[in-house]
Amino acid sequence: MHCRTCDYELSNLATEVCPECGRGFDRNDPSTFDPRTRRQRLLIRIATSVAISGLSLAAMIGGVWLASGIDFTAFHPALFSYVAIGAGCALATAIAAACLRSWIARAILLVGGVLCLWPTLLLGLDRGFRVWQAQDDPPDEAFADGGPTMGALFMGWLPSGIFWLVTFAIALLVAHLARRRAHRRATPVGMAPPTNSPHAS
Repeated sequence: MHCRTCDYELSNLATEVCPECGRGFDRNDPSTFDPRTRRQRLLIRIATSVAISGLSLAAMIGGVWLASGIDFTAFHPALFSYVAIGAGCALATAIAAACLRSWIARAILLVGGVLCLWPTLLLGLDRGFRVWQAQDDPPDEAFADGGPTMGALFMGWLPSGIFWLVTFAIALLVAHLARRRAHRRATPVGMAPPTNSPHAS
């Protein structure tokens, strides 16, 4: 049994108050705590991360398909439209990773987020250069798409990973602040602030 607010292990406590966040619980009322075992909770988090990654990838593919039907007139709108699709889907996985307290689940979401942004970076560069080349009297730079496109193909995982990690760190900070606020609300009036205790994994 675990605390619903902070996930602390409650099974061996002598009192019915979580020492981590101060939330009260009733051993005879499963609605006041999380009765699932550690294995069950891990499997649920992994399944959730796989589902979110899959939905994000599906949303990215759908967005790219819609963007392929847009008649772009310049390089940058074509590039940024594709990248925005991938970034939005990667952002969803980063926010989910901040909410799931399992590094296995977070690793799955990291892979899903990178796989959302990396292809759109490549496709955006390719589409942008094609649009640029189709313009009247394009400059010589419009035909030098081999370098940037190949760079995105082989190294696009790096900026994609950096973007994901930065957004994950921000989302994690926001989630941490939200949990601290929930902890303060759950602490009974007159009780001393809970001491920091190590989490049971």
